[in-house]
Amino acid sequence: MFGRAGGSMENRQKTSHNTQYHLEAHEKPSDGVRRMALEQIDKALDLLASPGHQIDDAIHDARVCFKKVRALLRLVKPEIGVRRFKQENMRFREAGRRLSEVRDSAVVIEAFDKLTQSTDALSGEDLREMRASLVRAEATPIVQKKQAMSQVAACIASARESVADWPIEHKGFAALGPGLREVYRKGRAMLERARDDPTTENLHELRKRVKDLGYQTRVLRPAWPGMLQEISGEIKELGDNLSEHHDLSVLREAVLGVPGLQTKTEQTEEILALINRRQWELRFRAMPQGERVYVEKPGAFTRRIRGYWETWHQSLDEGGMKRPSRVAPVSKDAYQNPST
Repeated sequence: MFGRAGGSMENRQKTSHNTQYHLEAHEKPSDGVRRMALEQIDKALDLLASPGHQIDDAIHDARVCFKKVRALLRLVKPEIGVRRFKQENMRFREAGRRLSEVRDSAVVIEAFDKLTQSTDALSGEDLREMRASLVRAEATPIVQKKQAMSQVAACIASARESVADWPIEHKGFAALGPGLREVYRKGRAMLERARDDPTTENLHELRKRVKDLGYQTRVLRPAWPGMLQEISGEIKELGDNLSEHHDLSVLREAVLGVPGLQTKTEQTEEILALINRRQWELRFRAMPQGERVYVEKPGAFTRRIRGYWETWHQSLDEGGMKRPSRVAPVSKDAYQNPST
């Protein structure tokens, strides 16, 4: 999939990084989804072409762009069909994976620094030695990072050309509701699995589904900004906790894989204990958050968002900008108290 970089950028304009990742008033879902996908692709291409001095940040931000495009694809999956979805999704999934191959080194160091910034379990000298060992073991040459970025840019520039052909036929919420329902359903099922069996793999899968739902609620936020911002904030906090849990798993693998640290048994055991303790805290925090996010059944959640959407568009058709009032926010109390 990743060959020599090349191709022309004549068909796209240099885009501002201040993209609007949400539907606009009076914008058709088909037009809005394609617009947002193109904006994220163009942003990623700009980052990959001109990363500046912060190359790891550019790689991270480009991967976020790909995740947003994939969330859009899942939102319209019932529209474009399973075959087309798999084809398009694979392009951006593999692009993200190619970049992650050269960025995991930065993830390891960031996770180590965050974990150890307030610990007194290890001396400053021990921490500096461990960090230096990880840097030496995990360092990826700049040339390899730039090569990966160039390869991914060529692939994504090609994928950009197909966005205009995404077959989104339904009008209004009918184009988005089935995809939203499916993403919510999968996340809810994954929460149950992770709660019963909180393995690294299950929590990582839950994290991916949570990220999808978070991006999709951002897309729909104008339907009721206050309510959906509250929901998006809860989802983001859950996603951030699960992301930190995942980064610590990557750090654990790195610590166990550095030969120089195996001779420092006491220090290695201490850092692993810190990882385990922090991951337990994150799981303890994430499970109640997940229960609040997924408190409703998929059909009920989708009907509620559809109600916000219909009231929003009714107000727009009437020439007003009032927010939904006739749709009861049935889940707002549940976000505060999942037992109700």
